[in-house]
Amino acid sequence: MIRKSLIVFIFIFAAFNIYLKTSQKQFDAFQYQYQLNVIRAQKYIYDSEHNPPSVMIGTSLSAMLPLPDSIYNLSMPGLNIVDGIGVIKAAPALPRTVFIETNFFFSVPSKSFADLFSNDINNQMKIWLPGMRDQNQPANILMSAFRTNSKMVERPSPGNDAIPAPALFEKLLEKQKNRFKDADTPIINRELEKVAEFVQMVTASGGKVCFFQMPVEPVLESLPLTTVVRESIHSRFQHQENVYFLDPPKEHNYRTMDGIHLSPTGLWDYSIYFREETTRLFGK
Repeated sequence: MIRKSLIVFIFIFAAFNIYLKTSQKQFDAFQYQYQLNVIRAQKYIYDSEHNPPSVMIGTSLSAMLPLPDSIYNLSMPGLNIVDGIGVIKAAPALPRTVFIETNFFFSVPSKSFADLFSNDINNQMKIWLPGMRDQNQPANILMSAFRTNSKMVERPSPGNDAIPAPALFEKLLEKQKNRFKDADTPIINRELEKVAEFVQMVTASGGKVCFFQMPVEPVLESLPLTTVVRESIHSRFQHQENVYFLDPPKEHNYRTMDGIHLSPTGLWDYSIYFREETTRLFGK
């Protein structure tokens, strides 16, 4: 009985993997935020032949930014850009262009997340057996059948932004003000070295790197954390070849949910600016 069950399981699992490999079917549902990060990383590493020429790495600030099909969004809420760098390094080839969000690039990376992609045998198995990937879990496949396309294709109505009530928003903004009052320079410099190593790797291969800062509430723009981060990035890379900078407009009125995360309309409006500026920088 056990032998028969095992044979049936192997047959079904093999058939499922053959279906996934031949159909190139993609399921985009996820059960929780961290799993979405894992799915984004797995797709980038294991389906590398389908990757667009450019990739964006960042935090929750840019994770929902509407992007053209030529840019893969590898920004991951709860993680940081060093985690994204690890994913790019695990892929077979480097991208032609990397967009790096700078707002919180100095956050401590996740060792447990990096460990998911550190085993070469495990990586090869998931390349050849896509049924082992998170996106292809039965629950996610079932959820995908009932999930509507969440990709933003037009500017959302401002009335649907769900901005917190003024009193709550002020509390959230005050929390961010306190956070932005201090800049831990030693940590920033330490993480900057990791970024510098990666930038050198990309540019040495003929690629380009573009640092960009996601807009935050104007009151936070001149506080120490924002200033030190911006000046550290510019000072370190401004003379390096094939490195570009995209700062937010000097005057903007993007709406945020809590002082740092753009609302849906804010994301859409900034995405227009982002596309215009990257076209100006790269001519495409």
